[in-house]
Amino acid sequence: MRADLHPLNAERLDTLHGFDILDTPEETEFNEIVELASQICGTPISLISLVDEDRQWFKASVGLNDQKHRLKSPSVPTQSWKATF
Repeated sequence: MRADLHPLNAERLDTLHGFDILDTPEETEFNEIVELASQICGTPISLISLVDEDRQWFKASVGLNDQKHRLKSPSVPTQSWKATF
């Protein structure tokens, strides 16, 4: 069973695409954020994940093996966003 799209999903996607951040190279600042988050939380995996219409893309990650994106089917972040927004 798939959840219905949130009423503001189109606005969220417009905002995401407006940042022009998808498929950009690694950036030190984002890598430092996930490193720090992993240290603070004591977790082996930490990431910054962006979700568009078709996929979940990782801007920065710690503890994953060079995985930059995966197809959305449905992704946990999308479901979490729908539940909490």
